[in-house]
Amino acid sequence: MSTAPIPSPRVQHPVSTSKSAQTLQMLQGAYYVFAGLITAVAVQVWDPPTQPGADMTHWWVVRAVGLGLAAFGAYLAYSGYRGGRLAPAGIGMWVALALTVIETGGLALGLLPRTMLIDVAVESVFLISWVAIMFRQVDKQVDQTAAAVG
Repeated sequence: MSTAPIPSPRVQHPVSTSKSAQTLQMLQGAYYVFAGLITAVAVQVWDPPTQPGADMTHWWVVRAVGLGLAAFGAYLAYSGYRGGRLAPAGIGMWVALALTVIETGGLALGLLPRTMLIDVAVESVFLISWVAIMFRQVDKQVDQTAAAVG
């Protein structure tokens, strides 16, 4: 007779539950919902009329990625609203890093319009903000450990 393992209580990382991380999750999530829906519904917004470019209206993959990004944004924003308890610490940082790398590569290869530089800049701000929040949390933990030991 086998017994099922007893689930252990989920331990939250201190970064997830910090106020700054919750705020960043809500901001980043709201941006992803907005940008994802704009991309899914009106992908031609990213193609400036002054720059001749590819016809992006038939890019169903781009539209699907936009919908996926909007769904992830809703999840991230809801996690921030719920105190950072749903999304693991740093998932927003990794998504921002992935989007920065993908979009920069697409821009360098000439596959994406130059207006995507706006999104690269926004993603870079999210990435830098996540790194700053994580360093601040590590610094707080070091100070608490030093105070407890000393």
